[in-house]
Amino acid sequence: MPDLDSRLAALADLAGRAATVPMAGEIRRRAHRRTMRRRTAAGVFAVAVLAGGVLGGLRLQAPDDSVTVTPPPPATVSPLGSPSAGPTTAPSTAPPSSPPPASVSASGECLNASLSVTLGPGDAGAGHRSVQVVFRNIGTTPCRMHGYPAVDGLAANGTTIAHAKRTMSGYMGGIVGATSQPTATLRPGQSTYAMVEGTASTPDGSPCESIKQLLITAPDDTVSTKLPWDTDVCGNLEVHPIMG
Repeated sequence: MPDLDSRLAALADLAGRAATVPMAGEIRRRAHRRTMRRRTAAGVFAVAVLAGGVLGGLRLQAPDDSVTVTPPPPATVSPLGSPSAGPTTAPSTAPPSSPPPASVSASGECLNASLSVTLGPGDAGAGHRSVQVVFRNIGTTPCRMHGYPAVDGLAANGTTIAHAKRTMSGYMGGIVGATSQPTATLRPGQSTYAMVEGTASTPDGSPCESIKQLLITAPDDTVSTKLPWDTDVCGNLEVHPIMG
């Protein structure tokens, strides 16, 4: 009987091992499934946390009391095709006003642009010399002249030798006995003159350089005219008023 007992014991041992092996595999499979479920749950949790953080950030960036920006109105287009911030203004069609003639000042004085300035007749006597400075209105409107022209005596090379002294009259003429200066009104084409005179020597008889040109500026003007004067005048240069 001992052989039978040992055989039964061996069979029982084999049966136990056969039952144990499936149970161990099943246990491992169950453990693996539990591990996978835990990992899946952890991943879902992480995704939920991340999504919650993003949504929370979005809520923080867009609060309920956010400022609403109103877009600017569309820009208009000018007739030339360039954008314009506002309405365009139509160009004026009114004709430009005509400026006053350049030859006449606002006060009606005869100015250089409307004058022809020349030297007229001359005279001599007792060491004195004179010449008329003639002003002719070449403009299209009347103008007037009053007072003294400015006169400088120049050498042949243009150097200023003398400034004419303004006197009512002199040895050679002028406005003798008058107490006021006349006014000459010149219609287009009319002329008037002022006399210039001087001496061929100096008061002390010392040598002097002769005047060969006159630089003339009409009364109340700033533009001058240079004219040649072939004379031996070298002193006592004078100019008398415009004749009426």
